[in-house]
Amino acid sequence: MKIPLIEKIRRTFYALPLLISACSSQIDTVSYDLAEIHQLKLKNDVALYTFQPAPHFQYNAQHLRSPFVPSTVLTESALQKPLNLPSERSQPLALFSLESLLFKGSLRNATGEYVALVQTPEGDLEWVHRGATLGPNQAKVVHIDASKICLVEKKYDAKQGYIEVKKNIALSAK
Repeated sequence: MKIPLIEKIRRTFYALPLLISACSSQIDTVSYDLAEIHQLKLKNDVALYTFQPAPHFQYNAQHLRSPFVPSTVLTESALQKPLNLPSERSQPLALFSLESLLFKGSLRNATGEYVALVQTPEGDLEWVHRGATLGPNQAKVVHIDASKICLVEKKYDAKQGYIEVKKNIALSAK
């Protein structure tokens, strides 16, 4: 059953005053509340909140880990930290990684100590004796014999600080 257009208009016409009166009653309430707020401001009876100063204290935890930096960031930055040992960078073998150096042979000197012959990736040959340093982390040669060079390399570990890692360079057949 279809409702004729005139009937629709009549129903809307009767509902319209109810709708308008409902809106006007809300506006009256808001207007009343605003008037009260303005009167309170004019009377200045409302006490404004005053902030009390915080007590002074000395912060003594600068040396501890920051709680705002994730521990993974600390670990990654610590692994990239350069080794701060006495500088012996004048040795040419300090520029090459230990894995890239080849142990070509050894000779025994008059005192009975071995001296090693090490080849760089560029093809140059260098003599190495006990106490010399090799590689970017300044691995120290602690022992040389006919078949290998024994080294102690200092590496930085984020949890333990500087640790000593023992490495060997074996005699190369190349």
